[in-house]
Amino acid sequence: MTQISFALVAGALVVVVVRVVRRRRSGAADLLEPLALLDVVAMMRVATSGGLTTGAALDLGLSVAGPVVTPEVAQRERGDPPEEVVASLSRRCVISMSLDGVVLSIRYGLPLEPALERAENELLSASERLIERQLSELPVRLIFPLVVCFLPAFCLVGVVPLVVPSLTW
Repeated sequence: MTQISFALVAGALVVVVVRVVRRRRSGAADLLEPLALLDVVAMMRVATSGGLTTGAALDLGLSVAGPVVTPEVAQRERGDPPEEVVASLSRRCVISMSLDGVVLSIRYGLPLEPALERAENELLSASERLIERQLSELPVRLIFPLVVCFLPAFCLVGVVPLVVPSLTW
């Protein structure tokens, strides 16, 4: 009887955990994290300071970022101008303000280096805040495995051998 109730409780816990994980993953599937965009901006900054044009620097930055920027790569391959591609990245980013200055610099011919530096600094600070928030949630997430796995094992190894001899008297 206890094995059946244990199996039911374990099954219910698995269902709850799967639903929570799915809900968290589906919420922000189309938004870019600051770390994903930081590669693009950093490579664009290095490329433009090295003398590449804005379009070539954007192509290089998109090639470094990987599959998270696939829609923007497709836009660039269609021949869209760089400011539209960067505006698309800005709309998909969690913090869209960081790339607005880059879009304006490209559109109006202003120096691109200060705008890229400012965007890179904003993305770095946003990614640091994101990592700090995730690290602050870590103890809460570790409570469940601690209670479910380690506490019963501790009771079986540490408490049961002390209690069983006293029950036989």
